[in-house]
Amino acid sequence: MTLIFRAVWNDQRPAPATLTAAFNEWCASKGFPDGSIPRRGRFVDSANHRWLEVRRADAEIGEAVRCTLHEELADGRTWTTTSTAMSTDGRETFWIDVECESPDQRPIELAAPRLVRLLLDGTGDPRREGALLSSSAAVLGPNHVETLVAQLRDPSRSVPIVVFSADERFPPAETIKRANAAAKTLAGLAQIYALSPEAEKAMERLVPQGFHVYGGAVRLYNSQVNFDDPADAYRHRWIARRVIDTHPRRAASILARRIAQFDTHPPVPTAWDELGGLLRRPSEEQIEERKASVSARTSRNAGEDSEGLNRRIDELMTLLAVAELQLDEHSARIRHLESELETKMGDHIDDVVELELARDEADRLRSTLRALWRGSASISLGPNTESLPLDPEDLPTPLNITEAVLLAQESMSHLVIPNSALQDLENLEQTAKDRIWAAAIWQGLMTLNAYSRAKANKEETAGIYQWCDQTGDWSLAKLAMTESETLKKNRDLWNKRLFEVDPIVSPNGRIHMESHLKIQAGGGLNIPRVYFLDETDRATGAVHIGFIGPHYLVPNSLK
Repeated sequence: MTLIFRAVWNDQRPAPATLTAAFNEWCASKGFPDGSIPRRGRFVDSANHRWLEVRRADAEIGEAVRCTLHEELADGRTWTTTSTAMSTDGRETFWIDVECESPDQRPIELAAPRLVRLLLDGTGDPRREGALLSSSAAVLGPNHVETLVAQLRDPSRSVPIVVFSADERFPPAETIKRANAAAKTLAGLAQIYALSPEAEKAMERLVPQGFHVYGGAVRLYNSQVNFDDPADAYRHRWIARRVIDTHPRRAASILARRIAQFDTHPPVPTAWDELGGLLRRPSEEQIEERKASVSARTSRNAGEDSEGLNRRIDELMTLLAVAELQLDEHSARIRHLESELETKMGDHIDDVVELELARDEADRLRSTLRALWRGSASISLGPNTESLPLDPEDLPTPLNITEAVLLAQESMSHLVIPNSALQDLENLEQTAKDRIWAAAIWQGLMTLNAYSRAKANKEETAGIYQWCDQTGDWSLAKLAMTESETLKKNRDLWNKRLFEVDPIVSPNGRIHMESHLKIQAGGGLNIPRVYFLDETDRATGAVHIGFIGPHYLVPNSLK
């Protein structure tokens, strides 16, 4: 099981009673029959491959309830939602974990279960470290922006903040709709705000350039925003308007993946140290079963003398001591590994920031060179010289993979990129390399577009391989023109390279493609590939893109 969601917060309402009511309502909405949810104990729904369990603890130190729902779905995935509510020392604590076991590499959609929304949408005051949590967005006017900026600056803040800027193409209700969709998905994980047009302008005045959000875009502000360091802006994810235009929940999906990857799960509540032992106590049914088992063993060993029993007890005490020592050792090792992981993740993010800064500098230099070339060409080569096109070369490098592909569809007129070519881009965006890969995909598509445009202009070039060799626009080490004969003889592998294409190219609208760009040389299966077909010398006169997505969808073997 992999932990994919954890929300922890405190409230004013009595936690055990509130969770009990919400859990019962949630299970009823999932079709559990009336009266099947016990106050304490387990109910097994074998017909639907699921079970639920309720455990309770009531002691002098406090009261607690733990409700678990385990579901085995038809797609092979197993989901376990564990909800805990604890009341101790006048503190009401809620803790929801969602775990998933998946038999394949398909990305797991992260979203808050409806149970979380039921708990947050009540009449209480749910907060995590002072941050108010909700399953709906807060709409901010200009008078609220200073408070928002103060939240962003707060060095003690750990809850991510998501800000939706106003989209001038639509009324404010559309921005609120998108923000609310994200708030439902991220309930318990982040604070969601929607800016009015006036609030957007106010925020632009209050934060340094590079840190604000505008034009219908969305921004995720992680903890510890450092407005004094321009490079820190790269840590706070920007999602362009064009990326989320396709569907209101698009931003929510991207943000959820980003938070899941970089926002460490909240720690287990301190109340668990006091009440966890009581909740972990076996149920009465389990105790009775174990007592019967012990009684049976005792009957079998009734003739054993006291010396033998003492020897058995000594052996058991030895095993217990060894187990406790091993547990201490493993716990220390786990703490060490967690510390190492935190350090390496920090180093990794720093490396990514440096690479992004270097790429931005390279983009500025390329833009300067193009400007100089246009100026010198118009002076030295006369009026018949064609100036270099402004689009797409003069566009800034997109900030994420989806934006890169959508912008290429809009701006690269010498490429044909059907929507069917876009495969599992959201899975690629889960990694810390998404901006690096986005820039590389953008550069690769620009190379194919420039080659196709050169062929359309009757410039002398033999093929894409020779073009890359002559221009240096794309490394030959990351260009493959063919697949191996072994792969092509394997029908299953070869058919994974069968992609949609213009019927002018293939009457049935599909064709095998083997030429591809390796966005990253080497690496694992979760790295990008771009498959294409060169039709520049044929009817369409274009390069057709058949696939942009992770390598595991076009594997080289069936292992």
